[in-house]
Amino acid sequence: MTQSLNNNINTHPTGRLNVLLVEDSFAVAQSFTFLMEEYGWHIIGPAPTVEAALELIDKQKIDTAVLDINLQGQVVTPVAEKLQNRQIPFIFLTGYGSTETMLPESLRDLPTLLKPVNEQDLLNTIDHLLK
Repeated sequence: MTQSLNNNINTHPTGRLNVLLVEDSFAVAQSFTFLMEEYGWHIIGPAPTVEAALELIDKQKIDTAVLDINLQGQVVTPVAEKLQNRQIPFIFLTGYGSTETMLPESLRDLPTLLKPVNEQDLLNTIDHLLK
């Protein structure tokens, strides 16, 4: 099991980092959930739609988020903007390469990983966001 680099973040009752996972592919969501839970983080979701993600943001304490850009044909922009407004760091995931045509200019320079995502890159990117 991989050791968490975020032992100083105590926002979940068990002292684990709360990560919102927004992903519409069941297999990908299941894989990421397993990976991040093994790393010691608490997963909120996964949320397969923009609406489900927005609801979770309103109801849960979130420390960071992993957002698939395209959710069943709907771009995740409203979720990203809500997280930005609350100053919650997040990363984008995409299988489409360039995000220029999918995201507004204000979101294009944020951390983005291309699918298929290297597991260690995902963990390292989230760790880097929180420093």
